[in-house]
Amino acid sequence: MPTLTIPSRQRKTIIWDRLKNQSIILGRDTTLLLILVLTTGDTEKKCINIDLKGDNAACDIVGFMKGTRDEQFVFETTTTHRGVSTRGHVYLKSIMYDHSSTHYKGLMKITKSGTRSDAHMTHDSLLLSPDAKTWTHPALEIEADDIKAGHCATVGHIDEDALFYLRSRGLSDDEARNLLVEGFFEEGLMRIPDMKVREMVRAKLMK
Repeated sequence: MPTLTIPSRQRKTIIWDRLKNQSIILGRDTTLLLILVLTTGDTEKKCINIDLKGDNAACDIVGFMKGTRDEQFVFETTTTHRGVSTRGHVYLKSIMYDHSSTHYKGLMKITKSGTRSDAHMTHDSLLLSPDAKTWTHPALEIEADDIKAGHCATVGHIDEDALFYLRSRGLSDDEARNLLVEGFFEEGLMRIPDMKVREMVRAKLMK
């Protein structure tokens, strides 16, 4: 698996439009924002490993998946907290149309040396077809004390009441659905601090 090492005291943003196998090692006081903008799937599972090796290292993975036809998004993330006071957050939003699907496993590991670490994973899914599917498998491995860790996942369908309300205000069915889809992605988009990057991601998702 290819390995990328980001040295100490760096701030870096990486944007992927396809899943890939990648290991990333973060040095002391390093901050990484990894943005996934995924509209093309892959049936072969991909693994993303984040090693929070240095003290005060931080990584946020903010991911958006929009699946159509029979696209599959099959991947796992592993965040390993080795340094003191590290932060590793994974925040995923997926919308699946047609026969598309997401298969995701998120493992958060806090080693004995990773005291005062903060690990969290969230995966929210919206299914816009009775044939669309999402599987989410969160896992925690904790060996240290004095840490914060948690995970949550939601799976839902489009709110028919909200759809009816928007149509009653003169929007077409497609316009109403697109507005609800954009609203679903919005919370994740607001986690991208750079406005230009945020708008680029928004434009790609709303094609």
